[in-house]
Amino acid sequence: MVSNTAAEFLGTLLNRPLTAATPLRLSSAQRARFNAWLHERGTQVQDQRLSGEFTIAELIGDGAAAVPPAPVAASPRPATAASATLPIEVGLDIQSVAELTDGINLLDLKGDSQMTRLFTARELSYAQARPSPAETVAGLFAAKEAIRKSLGGPAWTPEQFRAIEVLSDEDGRPTFPGFAVSISHSGGIAAAVACRSNCQSKGLKGEATRPQVVSPTQADVPPTRRLESLLIGSIMTLVVLQLAILLLHRA
Repeated sequence: MVSNTAAEFLGTLLNRPLTAATPLRLSSAQRARFNAWLHERGTQVQDQRLSGEFTIAELIGDGAAAVPPAPVAASPRPATAASATLPIEVGLDIQSVAELTDGINLLDLKGDSQMTRLFTARELSYAQARPSPAETVAGLFAAKEAIRKSLGGPAWTPEQFRAIEVLSDEDGRPTFPGFAVSISHSGGIAAAVACRSNCQSKGLKGEATRPQVVSPTQADVPPTRRLESLLIGSIMTLVVLQLAILLLHRA
């Protein structure tokens, strides 16, 4: 039965016995893995139904599985009067490495169906080649979540989430067209911030390019660029503080 199989999967994921009637509340990483597992079995569930407390019986019961929709590329939300006046739009995400990777074969990320539902082959190949594949893939997940939060809009399917491909440039920095992305790891936690500038193109197509290095003493630096740099610096400081507070609570 679908609900019993789902209970077994989530019981393994959460490391505790479950039934179809057990109240559940999942982290974003756990939601992503469960949603990928459901889609692999032809069941489509809206992300909003997974974001609060639910039971498996309420969520899917034992009915026939629905066929998932065809993959749709991620697209930015339409600009509103309020968002058009902001210099940047920001997404922030913090993830537990263990919650995303427990039970995953880290020696063969591309052979795991849950990972291939959420990440592209190039992302998984990069993570596999790093000294700590678990931390790397959790950082990529956090970056995708940060980009998704910046874009906003309705709930996303695993295929749309996978369409956000975060790659590294020649200096090892994470990149995604139209965004400034930063990833950090500490104490089993991965954190990422993504900033999208409204002063630049809002499209997601095109190649990510390395920004020109401009001296801050140059007089022709546009005021919007200086404001954008200050805001990004402030946001990164808040990310570091939030990560430090989280680690202190876990200690």
